Amino acid sequence: MARTSRPRRAAQPAASRYLAGFETALFILSLLGILVVTHLWIQTRRGFDQGCWGFNPASATATPTFDCAAVVGSGAGDLFGVSNVVLGLLFYLGLALLTAVVALVAAGRRNLWKTLRGIAVVGGFLYSIYLVYYQVTSIGEYCALCLTSAGIATTLFVVTALE
Repeated sequence: MARTSRPRRAAQPAASRYLAGFETALFILSLLGILVVTHLWIQTRRGFDQGCWGFNPASATATPTFDCAAVVGSGAGDLFGVSNVVLGLLFYLGLALLTAVVALVAAGRRNLWKTLRGIAVVGGFLYSIYLVYYQVTSIGEYCALCLTSAGIATTLFVVTALE
């Protein structure tokens, strides 16, 4: 009895492969970014009355280097009249949505969605670098929540590059 061979599946291009670990990491980082930006929005609405993180009354007077109110209210606090808090929320929501789409579409269509997500990640990373640079060179004050968001954007960039 002769064995019939199964047809070999063609190797998928790297961009269309689904790597569950990387996709999960990107989705979790997006959700963490949503959490940080939401917390920043709440603190902004409260006027940072409990400091940057919102739980230390002693820091409400702002330390010499961490003054979230000064950073959020600075010239780099918005882009084209849209608050960075809103932009950050849209960025992280968009990444979470794009990551979900990558998980749900067929392999043949995955490349497009991964490319769009990659472009968004690079754009968010570059904008984060600009905002950190602005804090260092123009304001001389830092926002702990903004720096946390920049750290998440950097991690998203690294994970995307490794993928």
